[in-house]
Amino acid sequence: MLICFAFFGVVRADEVTVNDGSVTNAKIPVNGLYVDTQATTSEFIIPADAEGMEDMVGGEINGLTFYISGSHNSWGSPTIQVYIGEVEGTTLSSLYGPSDFTVVSTSVWDNTGSSIALVFDESYTYNGGNLLIGTYVQTKSSSYKTTNFLGVTGEDGCSRYNNGSGTGYFTEFPAQNHLYIRTCPTRWLRQTHWLSCKLHWRHHCHCNMERHCQPV
Repeated sequence: MLICFAFFGVVRADEVTVNDGSVTNAKIPVNGLYVDTQATTSEFIIPADAEGMEDMVGGEINGLTFYISGSHNSWGSPTIQVYIGEVEGTTLSSLYGPSDFTVVSTSVWDNTGSSIALVFDESYTYNGGNLLIGTYVQTKSSSYKTTNFLGVTGEDGCSRYNNGSGTGYFTEFPAQNHLYIRTCPTRWLRQTHWLSCKLHWRHHCHCNMERHCQPV
């Protein structure tokens, strides 16, 4: 959770859930069978017109949560980068990679729980475009395990993955996402059916205030 302290104003945390579904996929947001291979990459796009995205324009995304279906044996301790950017289209003909966008998180992922929650090292300001979220295995694990994530069936080519090299293979699965947001003055929780991950974001406002936020 986030605790936010504000002076001369009110700050609150808000959340947007996208692609909230029960479809499962083992390649998006990360290809678990290849976390033992450096540079394994997965990417998916959340369209700008997905419900709830308009509310985030101008805000800072500072975290997200991916949801896991069922229980899984550990895939070890891969270090995975998450990168975010905005793109013109809603489908992928090839993979971009972390060098093309903002790397917001570099951390060890644990696949043994019901979700993977990330607090970003660097926030991302959302400008209202089609949002691309990608993962990249920076430090490979000593093991690998298939891990199924929750989401929905989307447009053909809305996501793409590889096995450590190459332009990869397209899929029609966007993962479930929950985005977290800090706003001023208020926002609300919205559900969409595009992809399921939780995103944390902070809305820019012109209040005369000083804000201090710290993850706990």
